[in-house]
Amino acid sequence: MKKLNDITIEESLKKDGVLSLYYVTGTDAYLIDRSIHRIVRAALGEGDSDFLRFTPKTLTDGEFTELFYSFSLLGEMRVALVEDFNVNTLPAEARALLGELLTEIPDNLVLIFSQFSDDRRYEPSNKALDFFSKQPRSAVVAAMTKEGAELRRYIQQIAKAEGCAINDRALQELTTLCGEDLLLIQSEIKKLAGLANYTEITEKQVEAIGVRSAEIGVYRMLSALERGKTAEVMAMLGTMLDDRTESLAIVAVVSTAFVNLYCARLVREQRKPLAEVIERFNYKKGDRKISIAYDNCMKYAIAKLERILGILCDLEMQLKSSPVPHRTILEQKMAEICLAVSA
Repeated sequence: MKKLNDITIEESLKKDGVLSLYYVTGTDAYLIDRSIHRIVRAALGEGDSDFLRFTPKTLTDGEFTELFYSFSLLGEMRVALVEDFNVNTLPAEARALLGELLTEIPDNLVLIFSQFSDDRRYEPSNKALDFFSKQPRSAVVAAMTKEGAELRRYIQQIAKAEGCAINDRALQELTTLCGEDLLLIQSEIKKLAGLANYTEITEKQVEAIGVRSAEIGVYRMLSALERGKTAEVMAMLGTMLDDRTESLAIVAVVSTAFVNLYCARLVREQRKPLAEVIERFNYKKGDRKISIAYDNCMKYAIAKLERILGILCDLEMQLKSSPVPHRTILEQKMAEICLAVSA
């Protein structure tokens, strides 16, 4: 069994072609989806009419077995994805049947099994690796959240793929602005590559494009807010307004951040895991913003978060109805939020 990650999967597909079996697993839903997309694209080209999705439930009712055998009678290439697969919870009978089928995958079938975990320390179990390794043409793809040196290397690889480089200070600034949000990082690198004329991205370019993005600017402001840096918060707010960032766009990002914190705090009050927040409030699996909120929410009492959300509701109403200039209203209410946070 080959051991790959969300970067080396691309090289493997080009060098070795498409294998018969992939187990794509990890802690980042975006990277899992991207790895699956790369495999499907390599197998089927741009079309997706021969791409089928299943859940583990279909492995026990005969549907998967039927389709598996039907592939050998068809000439066209097919790709079948089994989502949210956990071999440890599969009934023994179904596990034995599937294990037998995996040793004889038809040449015109590619099987992908995916498993997402919200535990950042997640690693595939030995039982799962042993189960999938019985197929000689197989690979496990680890699509894990990046941090530290690994995150920096990841950003450098994205920049290289866009035809440019990024210096160390620019890289540090980008990780400060975007955190570990890989989707946001990739989006920013695409814009920065053009700004740098596909040469080298500098710190000044990151700052220049960063303050013009409502989401990045606001999250940088929220980071200062959490540290109690009121003057810094107000200066950043002023910069965004000077750059004509829409007031309602700023409020939307701030409100979303505090709603995430509130939802996470309610669940952590009951000593429940992150998965409970996702299920109870209908968040998407792998949403990095809610996992960050889950980590940070204990800094705030529930009553304090309710006070801040009340200020934000009042702010939005005033922006939509008051004749007072938006800048005045926004600065006043943001100062109230700073006071509420530090109280």
